[in-house]
Formats: sequence, C-alpha cells, structure tokens
Amino acid sequence: MSADWRMPMHREGLRVVLRILQEAIWSMRNSDEFVGPLTALTDGMQSLRIPYQHIGIYQVDEADASPTAHGQFLLRQGDWERALAGHDRDAALACWREGRLRYLEHVPLDAPGLEATLEIRFGSSIKSLVEVPFANGVLAVASEHVAAFSGRDVEILRDLADALVPLFRRMEDLRKLEAAMQQVARAQRLELVGELAAGHAHEANNCLTIILGQCQLLLLDELDAVTRDSLERVLRATEAATGIMARQLDLARGREGEKTIIDVNELVSESLALVQRQFLKENVEIVDDLSPLLLRVRGNSGQLQQILINLVQNSHDALLVSGGGQMTIRTALQDQQILIEVVDNGPGIPEPLRERVFEPFFTTKGHGKGTGLGLSVCRSIAEAHAGQLYARRRAEGSCVVLELPASDQAALTAYN
Repeated sequence: MSADWRMPMHREGLRVVLRILQEAIWSMRNSDEFVGPLTALTDGMQSLRIPYQHIGIYQVDEADASPTAHGQFLLRQGDWERALAGHDRDAALACWREGRLRYLEHVPLDAPGLEATLEIRFGSSIKSLVEVPFANGVLAVASEHVAAFSGRDVEILRDLADALVPLFRRMEDLRKLEAAMQQVARAQRLELVGELAAGHAHEANNCLTIILGQCQLLLLDELDAVTRDSLERVLRATEAATGIMARQLDLARGREGEKTIIDVNELVSESLALVQRQFLKENVEIVDDLSPLLLRVRGNSGQLQQILINLVQNSHDALLVSGGGQMTIRTALQDQQILIEVVDNGPGIPEPLRERVFEPFFTTKGHGKGTGLGLSVCRSIAEAHAGQLYARRRAEGSCVVLELPASDQAALTAYN
C-alpha cells in the first residue's frame, strides 16, 4: 500500500463516494433502477482518479444448486447496460469462488489468450485488468494501458466492490416486492371477476326461472307426445342449469360466521358437480370414495366448498401436466376427525416443497397461471374451522388432506 493512501484527503474522499453510492442505492424504487447507483460508482471512481476505461460487474446467482454467473452490467460509451453473461463468465466465476483479488498488469503476458476475450467483453484492446470478488459477484475494472492501476487504486477498488453488496441486496428485495405486488394485483382481479360472476349467475338464474316456469305451465296443457317429450327435455336441462347456478351462488355468498351442521359427503358431491363435466373433456377421471357413515361437521358450507374446489382444481392442473389421470376424493372418520382426501396419480409434490406450497404467494405453476394464494387461504379457512390442511408423503402422485373435527351428530351416527 502506497504512503499517500494513508493521507486523510484520500480517506475522506472515499468516505464521501461511499456515502453517495449508499444514498443512490436506497433511493431505488424498482429493481431496474440500477443505473443511478452504478453511475454514482463511476462518478466516484473519476473523483478518486482511478484510471479506468472500462468496467464490468458480474452477478453471481447463489440460488441454484451450483452458483452461476448469469448476468452482467457493462459500462459502454459512458452508459450502463445489463446483459446476459458472456462466454468468459466461467473465468469470473472462478475468481469469485477463489475469493481473491486478481490484478493483471499486462494481460497478454500474464494471461495468454485472454486479450481477445476481454476485447469482446469491453469492445476495445485491454492491457491491464483488476478483478475484485465480493459477496454477490465480481467487479472487473480494465484499462487500455499496461500497469495502469497503482496499489492505492487497487485498495480503493476493493472497498468499492464491497460497497456493491447492498445494491444487489436492494435489487433482490425490490424484485420480491414487485412479484408480491403483482400477485396481490392478480388476486384482486380474480376477486373482482368472482364478484362479477356471482352477479351474472344471479341474473342468469332469474332467466332460467322464467324458462322453468313457462315449461311447467305448458306441460299442464294437452300436448302431443312429441311436444311433451321436447318440453320435458327443456325442463330437465333448465333444472340442471338452475342447480349449477344455485351452487355457484352458494359458493360466492359464503360468509364468515354462518356456520351450520354440514353433511360432508353431500358437500363433496355438490362440489364435484360444479367441475366434473369440464374435467371429463380433459381426460381427467374423478372417483369418489365416500364413507358409508353419515359424516357431519359444523362449518360454513361456502368456505369449505371453496377449499374442496381449490384442492380438486390443483389436482386437475397437476394431472394435465402428465396428459391426464385419475383423481380420488375420499372421506373417512378417524379419531373424531373427519378426513377429506384429494389423491391423484400425477407428478406429485417434491418433498422440499411439501410444506412450502401452503405459503402465501408460493406457486409451482408457470408464470401467470397462479397467484400462490389458493392453498394459503384454504389453510387459513381450515384453521378457522379448528381443522388442518396438509399434504401427505407419497411415493407417487399427491395427497392433500382436509381434516375437520366431527360434530356431535357425526360421532353419534358412527357409534350407532
């Protein structure tokens, strides 16, 4: 370390640069505002008289099983740009893994073959290079002159590289916040769609009621066999459609606190009736294995139906990934607890994710195909009913269990 580095003027200048860089980092409002902090970095290096011509920052992703250098930030013609890491990412990753600063005072002599790679990276001939590893990546500062950087310059670059750690942490936090906000916005849109659908179902039900009434009146008249048969077909179809609308309205109108004694097997059958017709078209077979006992719980039918439909829909989506399959809905009484199991022979839930799937905003579905809120909300509803919602270990497929305390009537029925 050179003697002039110990001079108060240099130390104070570095403190000012680090403070400005920190302020620029904390002023970021989204993960793409990296230009401000990186511009503060280059301005600070100029004020500290670091003789650089080019700067590159590799970002190392430690989230993967093996750390990789996916992205990089490059200073090109005075502007910062973000890009995928090039073919020299392995060299930067090796520097990061080694954890030691590397200074090549003369690139062609110290590292034959590297000059062409650096020229591709920075766009001009590079004669000297300093690579400084830090927690989140590698800071590479290059010059078109041989031995351009002094010992003081190298020590300053080491401190500046460490100052980049909060930048990458801030970017990660902002990315997570943006993802969460997108999920919340999607959940709000889905809630709005649900409210509109409930209103439309009510209006459609009114129309169906008129058709139903007119059919019943016409059937009171003297009609020929063909006409009567046609009207009876219309009547049955209208009654079926009215039943579907009624079940949808019951689901939409479920209110917290409105708890009654519910027949579990009947609740399962009604829930399956809402989705079964659609599933048959998609090579998904539904099997109901309902207990012969009269199983009853005390709860809100709309909320419990919400859990069942969500579990069935998740199982359906998993089966579609493998081109179809079989789903079984099973009910049973065990130790005064009523179990509703949704079992399928799909791809299953990986063991590390078996508990995480119940976390808010966590989803295994593709981008835009899930909010990550369904199972989290369902677990909250189950707990509000003094129950549990969990996934069982299975060698193949998946099994999600809704466990609810049996009502006194259910226990008495099972005993009898």
